[in-house]
Amino acid sequence: MQNTRLRNTRLAALLLTTALLAAACNMRPAADYSKLDLVPGTGTVTLNGQPLPDAVVMFENPEDGTVCVGLTDAAGRYELQVDSRKKGVTTGRKIVRISTATRIPGLNVGFDGEGGTAEEEGEGAPPSSPAESVPARYNKESQLTVEVTPSRTSYDFALTSP
Repeated sequence: MQNTRLRNTRLAALLLTTALLAAACNMRPAADYSKLDLVPGTGTVTLNGQPLPDAVVMFENPEDGTVCVGLTDAAGRYELQVDSRKKGVTTGRKIVRISTATRIPGLNVGFDGEGGTAEEEGEGAPPSSPAESVPARYNKESQLTVEVTPSRTSYDFALTSP
């Protein structure tokens, strides 16, 4: 009888340990956004007076290179996000880069880097980037800067191209 009780106790301990290990393996560390000074960041992008759809808007911190991104909709509106889960932008001075050719996994392409369907791209062919319709002075060689503050959360950009 005592031997059966000892075996049952060990079995219960083994099951509890297994359950705890299984739960721990499925836990992902949660991002701690509390240390970031996040504020909402929205706006509209136009090119030659017309809304610029499907453009990646990047607010880059010139000190450490971190970036908050957004994607414009058909009306040229965007909302910035820190990552695929958290909306917002950190405060401070930012270099703004706007591009229709930039591809960011989880924003305007899948996490696997695939942008189109196999039929569109051709079986096994890598997705092609669209041609850049935004002048380099607004992306690679950007001269756009903003100061992100808690009191100013909307940033509109009226771009021009020859």
